[in-house]
Amino acid sequence: LEAVDKIHSILDLMGKHLNRILKDKQKITEFELTNWIYDRYDEFGLISDFPPIVAYGQNTSNPHYFPIKEKSLEILPSNPLLIDIFAKINKPNSIYADITWMFWIGKYEGGVAEFLFNLVIQTRDLVVNYIKEKWRAKEKITGKSVDRYARSIVIAQGCDQYFVHRTGHNIHTSVHGWGVNFDGYESIDNRLVLPNMLFSIEPGLYTSNLGVRSEINIFIHPEKGPIVTTPIQHNWSFIAE
Repeated sequence: LEAVDKIHSILDLMGKHLNRILKDKQKITEFELTNWIYDRYDEFGLISDFPPIVAYGQNTSNPHYFPIKEKSLEILPSNPLLIDIFAKINKPNSIYADITWMFWIGKYEGGVAEFLFNLVIQTRDLVVNYIKEKWRAKEKITGKSVDRYARSIVIAQGCDQYFVHRTGHNIHTSVHGWGVNFDGYESIDNRLVLPNMLFSIEPGLYTSNLGVRSEINIFIHPEKGPIVTTPIQHNWSFIAE
C-alpha cells in the first residue's frame, strides 16, 4: 500500500507539472514526460525494472506501446494520455504496485472516447464483483474464468475485436509475477486463484486511433477475501482544460 500511495502522489505531481507546461505553451514529448516521472522514483523511495509507459493520442491505440526519443509524440491538447506506472518500495522483497490512469488533455468532446472509457470502467468493476461473489460462494476461480467473464461484457457491446490482451496478471516482487494470470486470450490459464495472491485487473479497448485502459490491483486476503488495494478511477482526469 505504501508503494500505491507514492505512485499516486507522483501522478498528482505529474498532472500539475504537465498542466503548467501546456498552459505556458511550452513543449513536452511522451519520452520527456516518461523520464520526468521516472526521475521522481528516487525522490519517493521507489524502484522499478522499467520506466513507466506514457502514451499520447494515437499511440494509446497500441496496448504495448513504449515511447522512444526518436519517435515520441509531442503532447498537445484535445487528445487522450495513458500513464501506466509500476514500481515498488526500494526494500528487499517488496511487492510491486501497477496502475494505469487515463487523462484527457485540453477540450473534451466525448463521443467514442466516452463510450470506450465507460465500457472499460464497467468491465473493470464487474470483474471485481465477479471475483468477490465467487469467493464468497466458495466457488473455484481460475485465471481463464476471470478473463472469459470480462470478455463476455465487452462482447455483449459488440467490441470484442478491440479487447486484444488478457484481463490481468499476477504481481509479486516482479511486476509480472509467476503466479496465476487472468488470461483466457493470450494463453489459457487454468490455475486457481488462491489466498495471498495479488493481481492486476486491466481491461482495455483499442481502436485504430484511440485506446483506453484502466488498471487496478486486487489482493486475495486469506480472511477478508478479495480487496482492491489501489485507487479506482471513475472519470477522465482532465489537464489543461
